[in-house]
Amino acid sequence: MKKILILCILLTVSSRAQQITTIVPIGEPFFESGTYLKDIDNTFLPFIGTWEGIINNKKYTINLIKFPQHLHNTGTGKYYFRDVIKGGLKVQDLTTNIILYDNLFSTIYDDLQIIGLSSPYDRNFRFIFRDTDENCNNSMQFTLQTIVGNPNQLKYLDFKFTDGRSTFNCPQYQTREQLPRTIPDGIFILTKI
Repeated sequence: MKKILILCILLTVSSRAQQITTIVPIGEPFFESGTYLKDIDNTFLPFIGTWEGIINNKKYTINLIKFPQHLHNTGTGKYYFRDVIKGGLKVQDLTTNIILYDNLFSTIYDDLQIIGLSSPYDRNFRFIFRDTDENCNNSMQFTLQTIVGNPNQLKYLDFKFTDGRSTFNCPQYQTREQLPRTIPDGIFILTKI
């Protein structure tokens, strides 16, 4: 009984230590510690769901999930809460029917490789994909763009590598160009399924 009482006290103290002080729209650039950057205008809504598209004889399936009020610590003693979109990915080679990559329906925040950056702007939402340890944590960015008049489709575009390291240190590959590209570098349409 004493252990349960101590646990309840610790949880109460812990939850009071990080409280929301203010709620502001998700794109707000300046805010104080304890602020909740909330998707007040539902700008995430057009992107949430499971999307599928084909390019270069590979089928890409992306599942985007909204994580509301996710806690972020700045490392300087300050913190804030933010609505976040993260996603899972499945890549299937249509020639061989082999699944090349699959964490599509993971619901664990830290296991999802696709992360929404900032907030949607002018129909565009920028994402980063962080690959696995086996692929040297290769980072790539892409944009998903809503299509006017068609809420069931997104345009995938603006692929680029984001690894800013000046030296290349990856024992599995000789050069950065040899790293696998888990996500495509072309432009194609994703359809909601």
